[in-house]
This record gives sequence, C-alpha cells and structure tokens, in this order.
Amino acid sequence: MKEVVVVMKEEVVVMKEEEVVMKEEEVVMKEEVVVMKEEVVVVKEEEVVMKEDEVVMKEEEVVMKEEVVKEVVVMKEEEVVMKEEEVVMKEEEVVMKEEEVVMKEEEVKEEVVMKEEVVVRAARAQGGAWR
Repeated sequence: MKEVVVVMKEEVVVMKEEEVVMKEEEVVMKEEVVVMKEEVVVVKEEEVVMKEDEVVMKEEEVVMKEEVVKEVVVMKEEEVVMKEEEVVMKEEEVVMKEEEVVMKEEEVKEEVVMKEEVVVRAARAQGGAWR
C-alpha cells in the first residue's frame, strides 16, 4: 500500500513538474511574442525616421528652389534697372540734342538780325548819299 501511495505521489510530482515545464514554455512563447512586437516597433520607428529624412530632403529642395527663384528675380530686377538707366541716358542725349538745336536756332536768329542791321545801315548809308 505504501508503495502505491509513493508511486501516486511521484506521479503527482511528475505532473507538477510537467505543469511547471508547460508554464515555462508558455512564458518563453510570450517572451518571443514580446520580442517580435519590439522588432515590429523598431521597424516602424525606422520607417518614421526614413519618412522624416524624406521630409527634410524635400524641405531642403524647396529652400534651394526658393533661393534659385530669388536669385533669378534679383537678376531680372537688375536687368530692369540697367534698362531704365539706358532709357534715362537716351533721354538725356535727346535733351542735349534739343538744347543744341535751340542754341543753333538762336545763333541763326542772331546772324539774321545782324545781317538785317547791316542791310538797314547800308540802305540808310546809300539813302543818305542820294540826298
């Protein structure tokens, strides 16, 4: 009888040990699940970092394009200023030419007046000689 009880107790111990082993296997499986989930999180974080890098690259690209546009605008504005300066110079040339024309007209008028005075004097001198 004692032997039967001992065998039964040993079977209970074996069952308990098997139960402990099953629990340990369950814990190991749960740990593996946790590790897998952590790996998924790491992959997701790497994806986020890649997306952030893409965004930074796009922002840098936008900044570069804006700088190019600003440079082009500045160049165009400088071209406009140069053209305006050319126009001003041409207008000044026109004014100078007009002033030259006015001076020539005045010279011609003075010459005409002087010649008329000479003619009048000559006529008076001749007229005075007849008397």
